[in-house]
Amino acid sequence: MKRLLAGLIGLIFVSCAGAKVKKEIGEREIVERSDDKKPEWVLKKVPKPKEGKIFFRGSRTRAVAYEDGITDARMDAIKGISQLAQTEMFATYERARKELGIPEDDKDVGRVINDGMIAFSETIVKGVVEEEIYWEKYKEYEAGKVGYFYDVYMLVSISERDFRATAESIIENQLKKAREEKNKKAEDFLNQMREDIRQKRFGGE
Repeated sequence: MKRLLAGLIGLIFVSCAGAKVKKEIGEREIVERSDDKKPEWVLKKVPKPKEGKIFFRGSRTRAVAYEDGITDARMDAIKGISQLAQTEMFATYERARKELGIPEDDKDVGRVINDGMIAFSETIVKGVVEEEIYWEKYKEYEAGKVGYFYDVYMLVSISERDFRATAESIIENQLKKAREEKNKKAEDFLNQMREDIRQKRFGGE
């Protein structure tokens, strides 16, 4: 009788344990992570510029492979750098245009500036430095099987000095083209932009 009772109690415990581990479809859990604590730059805003560096964050969620997550997170961060490059260059363009009284639709200036903005955004990303990487590996319960994926976050930086130097280098190249084409209006405009960039601090400082 005692053995029968013990067996029944054991069966009840096993059944209860089985009920507890049963997972719903779509439910997920972290099985591994790169650090016990998620960094502040992942949870909150990207760090403000410091020590001559401008910071950017990139991410990729639900990457099937870790390597894919790293690649996509880096590309996401580079996208942010490219956007900043275009924003800063356009802001400099607008200041110079207004100061010289040049219309927005001026073709002599517009073509030169557009080429410069594209070249700038493509060149500046070559100076990207990876600062930190944080990742989490998840187990996800699906119908009749278990899947795994990664959420990957990357913090990168670029040198403010390089940012400014690259902008000036692009402008110098455009100045050379303007002189060759005897485009005096574009030449004056680019000279004004160069002076503006030399005095500006990027990254909102």
